[in-house]
Amino acid sequence: MRPLIVFAGLLLAWAVFVRVASVPAFMLPSPEQALFEMVSRPLFYARHAGVTAAEILAGAGLGLLAGLVFGLLLVRFPALEPWFWPLLVASQAIPVFAIGPLLTLWIGYNMMMRVTMAALIIFFPVAVAARQSLKRRHPEIEALMLSMGARPWRAFVFVRLPLAFEVFAPGLLVAAATAPIGAVVGEWIGSSAGLGHVMLDANAKVQTDTMIAALFVLCLLAYSFYALVAAFVLRLGWWFAAS
Repeated sequence: MRPLIVFAGLLLAWAVFVRVASVPAFMLPSPEQALFEMVSRPLFYARHAGVTAAEILAGAGLGLLAGLVFGLLLVRFPALEPWFWPLLVASQAIPVFAIGPLLTLWIGYNMMMRVTMAALIIFFPVAVAARQSLKRRHPEIEALMLSMGARPWRAFVFVRLPLAFEVFAPGLLVAAATAPIGAVVGEWIGSSAGLGHVMLDANAKVQTDTMIAALFVLCLLAYSFYALVAAFVLRLGWWFAAS
């Protein structure tokens, strides 16, 4: 209930500010105007939210897979790290928004471009977390398991992965929190549907209530995705603890 109380307090402060300062509605509508806009067209916002949700899920899956593979390769082949790790860190100085036009040129004006944008934002925190977490080892227990006839993959699953999970889980949560950013940025660069498209179109028409309503829906979507990933991380943590 605490986040809901804080959110209600923010809405109340917003409503008081708009009335006391006499802010024009085209600059900042009252919260009830934005909420009325959102509930008056539920199918409209649901349709665009579905497009954005699909981009977030696909981008998260692609970025997670690429980050895990990259981190695993650096741990498995340490000689690669001095060559590729500095390039990966340096690449974060380039804003993802800046390479959007290039992605549009290379991939096209389609959903795959927006999925790629989301994957690029997720890739770095996942790769960092995978690299740091998989370096954690317990050589004595691994050697004991191997000496007792355990397969190497069992030592990896039951020793290294539980140790790695403590470090990897926060990186996964960071990736979940940032995944919607890439999808929305991709929609700003080029799309005909999605919450980012709704906000951009409403901005051009000075429909501030529509912009804020779309932002409300995006916040709800992003929080739901984060909560889903957090529940998965918690469940996986219980499994590792039990194993």
